Amino acid sequence: ERISHQEIYYLKKESKYVLFVHQRGESKIRMTLAEALQNFDSTYFMIIDRSYVVNKNYIISLKRQQTALKGGSILPVSKPRLSK
Repeated sequence: ERISHQEIYYLKKESKYVLFVHQRGESKIRMTLAEALQNFDSTYFMIIDRSYVVNKNYIISLKRQQTALKGGSILPVSKPRLSK
């Protein structure tokens, strides 16, 4: 089942897998985060940590060392990413 970029809240690296958290739930696929990002237009996504990529359309706030997303998820932001 194909997931469009509009449905994806964020991607999370988990060992050799990428967890896609989306409107219909979660999907875990064996690939690297870099491989996953190649499938999506980078204008919609932002790397906030070496383990997390978020869909910019779902960001409510980006401050200190965390970002809040629509739907209630709170994700970490690395210091180097925060300065960009």
